[in-house]
Amino acid sequence: MLLNDFYTIEELQGTHAVLALNAAHPIFAGHFPGQPVVPGACELQMVSEMLSYIEGVEYRLQKADQVKFLTPVDPRRYPRLELTLRYEREDMGKPAGPLRVTATLAGGDTTFLKFTGTFRAE
Repeated sequence: MLLNDFYTIEELQGTHAVLALNAAHPIFAGHFPGQPVVPGACELQMVSEMLSYIEGVEYRLQKADQVKFLTPVDPRRYPRLELTLRYEREDMGKPAGPLRVTATLAGGDTTFLKFTGTFRAE
């Protein structure tokens, strides 16, 4: 879990969150020394964790239909990120059924990640 260690929630309004990165996190010592970049796996984990946080149910990525890492995230240049989630239930009869998710991770006018896929409750 990266929440409250790698990043924290500064603001949450519905499915839009402002996240603060911990630029001193040990991940950045190896990815990459002197030029830190948020690993793509961490970006996807942030989407998963925030979805779970908002829904109150643990969700795990089931299928990624589209993942576009558009710009590397340097935590020194972009210490705060905006995560926007849009989702709908694939099976309306199940309260914790699979979710079809579209997510965007951005900082200011720069978009870092565009994602579309399916998450399933654990």
